[in-house]
Amino acid sequence: MTNNTSAAIVNLLIDPERDDLRLDAARFLGDLDFPPSDHARMGELSKKAAEGALSPDGREELGEYFRVADLLAVIQAKARRAAFCCEYCKLPQSAYRFRFPVDHIIARQHFGETTFGNLGLASLLNYPLTFGPAVPGPATGTTV
Repeated sequence: MTNNTSAAIVNLLIDPERDDLRLDAARFLGDLDFPPSDHARMGELSKKAAEGALSPDGREELGEYFRVADLLAVIQAKARRAAFCCEYCKLPQSAYRFRFPVDHIIARQHFGETTFGNLGLASLLNYPLTFGPAVPGPATGTTV
């Protein structure tokens, strides 16, 4: 394997195109989250970072939270795609006659990238709602 990043390893383990990821397992993976105490700790560390008061140990701890959160986001996106559920409302694809379109979670006009972690299925109820207002670009100030 040339790229041994955590996301690349998850890509090997959870392939939405495979038939052997059971729906209940995909739903379980999609529901994984940090406990409330960890969310609170991340909030504390982020506040200290914004104030410039984060210690080196705190910076390392916050970095670990971010790395795990990024990995968790990849796992959840792959699980939702494997379960064929809408990224927003979690409605199953089977509730519709037509396939859900793939949508940018952070829209391209908001500088979202076309990467697996930023793509998800959008039900026909939510897809029209994902078109947000245009915003000025950071470099030029022009509306994109």
